[in-house]
Amino acid sequence: RRSSLVPAQPYTPEIPKLHFNRALSSLRNFATAQYTLDDFRHIREHLGGTVNDVILGILAGALRHYLIAHNDLPARPLVCAIPVSADREVAATRTFGNNLAYFHVRLHTEIEDRVQRYTQTRVEAEAAKEVLELLGRETAYEWMQYLPPMLFSSRHRREYRVKAADRPDFPLSGNLIVSNVPGPRERRYTAGGDELEALYSAGPLTEGTGLNITVWSYCGQMNLSAIACKKAIPDLRRLVNEINTEFEALRALATTAATGEQPT
Repeated sequence: RRSSLVPAQPYTPEIPKLHFNRALSSLRNFATAQYTLDDFRHIREHLGGTVNDVILGILAGALRHYLIAHNDLPARPLVCAIPVSADREVAATRTFGNNLAYFHVRLHTEIEDRVQRYTQTRVEAEAAKEVLELLGRETAYEWMQYLPPMLFSSRHRREYRVKAADRPDFPLSGNLIVSNVPGPRERRYTAGGDELEALYSAGPLTEGTGLNITVWSYCGQMNLSAIACKKAIPDLRRLVNEINTEFEALRALATTAATGEQPT
């Protein structure tokens, strides 16, 4: 591979530190948005990629404008951590918990042109997924068995208690966490017969990564939920508004491409 297509690496200096990459407080913000799956497929069909790539492309544009408003846009791409199932079998059973692997994708927030930004982010996602499948989703979990116990000593645990993530040199696994979860295609109901109108969930935050965005597909919907450390991102609704704006812009570009017109 060309060096530009080598996937992003967690815990390296290539990940820029943003104002929301800080030690977590106990306070949280939560905001949601709803779209249609057909619109995401429309963007995918005419701009390329997968539905997951569409999500990442939207976030790249939204975060660019949000960070510009905060005078915090770095010269380097952002990096998002994306959890995926690491089960060896599709129908693997487990008594509790999740078996997850992560791959890391650069969001090209540094690119001004919307089409170029979307395309380059999509290329990065493809490269990261290829490497994940090449190495195997269970590789990271298996390596954990060989890590020396000293890595989890009381000294390192203490770093989290003393807000080590506020240090400029604190290594980040990513600027944010992004999940795309395929949900039920048919309506779901409670035991009492009430219809489940929409499906949202909040993912975890990790030390130094104060933003998690989760998108559920459900019965033709795409339901986005964002959770953030309130001290790191007090204006989470503003970010979600930027996501809405970027979604509309990409949908318009896809419609223009579908009609064969030149984008303006």
